[in-house]
Amino acid sequence: MDLSALIFSSVSGVRGASASGNTLTLYFANGASFRAETRSFRYPLLHAKADTLPDAEMLSGSNTLNFLSFFPDEASLDAAVGELKTRAIPYYKWRDAAGAAFFDQKIRLYQDLAFHDLRRLQLDFAVKEGIFTAELSDTSHWRTTISNASARAFLEKLTRLVAERDPDVIEGLELSSRVLPELAALAKKEKIPLDFGRNGAPLASRRSRFVTDGRQQNVLVFTAPGREMVDLTHLAIFHDAVYRDFEAFDLDYLAGYFQLAGTRTEVMRQLGDMWLPSYFYQAQILPMSLQSVILRGNGSSLDALFVDACGTMRASVPLPEMPQFFEGALTRSDAAGVFFDVLHCDVRSLYPSILLAEKRAPQRDETGLFLSLLGELRRFRLAAKDRARDAVDPIEKREASAVQSAFKILINSFYGYLGFAQGCFNDYALAARVTERGREIMRNMLDFLGERDCRVIELDTDGIYFQLPQGVSALEIETALRQTLPPGIEIEFDGDYRAMFSYKSKNYALLDRAGKTTLAGAALKSRALEPFQREFIADCVGALLAGEPAKVASIADRLEKAISERQLPLEKFAKSEVLNDSPESYRKKLESGTGRRSAAYELALASGRKYAAGDRIRFYVTGDRKKLPVVGNSRLLDDAPEVRDENVPYYLEKLAALRAMFDPFTKE
Repeated sequence: MDLSALIFSSVSGVRGASASGNTLTLYFANGASFRAETRSFRYPLLHAKADTLPDAEMLSGSNTLNFLSFFPDEASLDAAVGELKTRAIPYYKWRDAAGAAFFDQKIRLYQDLAFHDLRRLQLDFAVKEGIFTAELSDTSHWRTTISNASARAFLEKLTRLVAERDPDVIEGLELSSRVLPELAALAKKEKIPLDFGRNGAPLASRRSRFVTDGRQQNVLVFTAPGREMVDLTHLAIFHDAVYRDFEAFDLDYLAGYFQLAGTRTEVMRQLGDMWLPSYFYQAQILPMSLQSVILRGNGSSLDALFVDACGTMRASVPLPEMPQFFEGALTRSDAAGVFFDVLHCDVRSLYPSILLAEKRAPQRDETGLFLSLLGELRRFRLAAKDRARDAVDPIEKREASAVQSAFKILINSFYGYLGFAQGCFNDYALAARVTERGREIMRNMLDFLGERDCRVIELDTDGIYFQLPQGVSALEIETALRQTLPPGIEIEFDGDYRAMFSYKSKNYALLDRAGKTTLAGAALKSRALEPFQREFIADCVGALLAGEPAKVASIADRLEKAISERQLPLEKFAKSEVLNDSPESYRKKLESGTGRRSAAYELALASGRKYAAGDRIRFYVTGDRKKLPVVGNSRLLDDAPEVRDENVPYYLEKLAALRAMFDPFTKE
């Protein structure tokens, strides 16, 4: 799809880029190899009027950052920033050299390329009994394994293979948390460089953070000039933040969950095929590298896009508003229990549709950029959606589906950006108005359904679950409901379910016509629950959806017996937690009085093993009392003794609480 009408790039076909000093290196395909092109770039800086920056270009508009300066190198940029700080003059500095170079040279990655054009190499690494082993594969279906007892010989062959295969992307599970750190440590010990970059450039790393599901995680970010490093574990975490289905993030679990076959790296390639395309197409639009697109939040990515576009238009940029509270979306649970023959009505992109239909943009957007970009993205998304529906060729269908998915993510981020604290164009008053309008639309839909004797079960932001009255068809309701909606607001009846279990607001289960069950809400599928709890809930919900509530008691009785007699596999009790900080950082926070004690970190510190931020800890509770602190009364699953020592009274108490949760629905 031609994106030139949406985003301009002065050069196409760029497969990789690296910026150092004032030199930008671009990498292009050259048959089976690549070619590099270098060009100098300047460092931009947006700021309010500063007499000490005499060459500043004045920008149009009345926003605070109304001057643009360029600097020949990072040192002169830093000197200017230091002076602005001293004089308390507001400024905006691009986050990294690559972003600065992309702005100055008007460049985007992957222009005129499709996802299947990308050269991706999958990498896995392990050490066992003194033997170093790496499995590699790539998107040409090439695969090999190298093993050697000599670390130096192993590393030399590994770097040679990476250079020969010449990937644009190196990807793998635990790539940044385990594989690359271990390889880098091995290379350092052997005193040889880990030359994973193009032109033999060495691998480098830095500390960073990424945010998912409202939580920050400390991560190591590895860079190799000309290549992108993609940790598939991060993509798995993002996937699970939406669907909340994963019990673990290891390869065996993910392969079983998605029913993928092949060697370890072949499974990794299939995971990348699923998750990476939407980020690839976002990288064609956003002024940043593929890694940055993955690790930055949606708000930060959109802000970079808006600032880049304003700078290109030579339009002034505002400073972010201070955070303000505003009321959120309308959610409501009108009934609890089990319901049969349930429909779901969804408002398509409710908040973006309100913004476009009512032509509402941030107050300080003087260029019309916000609505212009939102409208163009929506137009391209609909075109890609049509292509995905109509395409006969499976590759074209898959590519079009990835494009529309990428655009959907960006489109739905526009509303969230209004309440993004670091967003230059954030607008809390507009965010409040949009949610208020959304509540009005949803209330009107509820009134419409109520007037026609439909039974509403659940409302969640922009969708309603309900039952039809006797003798009325879904088409009748849909047709009449469409006529009541304001211009620009569209609905679709996108779900027809055999049964629904409504526990409480935003916590429910659905059984579709094909027999698939879907759980929603932390009460039914939180990872804070142990595996045996999640399985018990799933089994009980399944019985309720099947119209067999009497089975819940027998399910609970069998599980109680298995726990009491220690027949349940120990893994079913193991809680799984990701370390957001390193154990050493946790220790320092405790010593300074700023941290809280955690069983996972205590076990990691006591284990003697080298754990890092991003590693996953699995542990269970020991002891013989049903009420006790988990810290100091738990054990790593990997360190479980031969004689079972799980805390039976503790876990029986948890089962009893869950059993009581289902009592109201089994007695009805």
